[in-house]
Amino acid sequence: MKLTFDEAIAKVRSERAHQDAKWGSLEQHNQSIPGYLVILQSELDEARAGWMKNVEGDHSSLSEIRQIAAVAVACMEQYGIEGN
Repeated sequence: MKLTFDEAIAKVRSERAHQDAKWGSLEQHNQSIPGYLVILQSELDEARAGWMKNVEGDHSSLSEIRQIAAVAVACMEQYGIEGN
């Protein structure tokens, strides 16, 4: 199922809220940039594994990609972003 840009952003926003509820807000649970990179790699590994095993649901590759996007957004919220 394809999504519009706004729908995709809403899914990432929802995942960020889920992560905050699970792990605590950024103010409560700061992460270093290397820490974010480790988390992102772990989520990428899970996405790859989900794809290779044709997993569906919460651990599907697309679900993991949503988590990757939300973690990347959390990092940008905490540290900002360079460039445009």
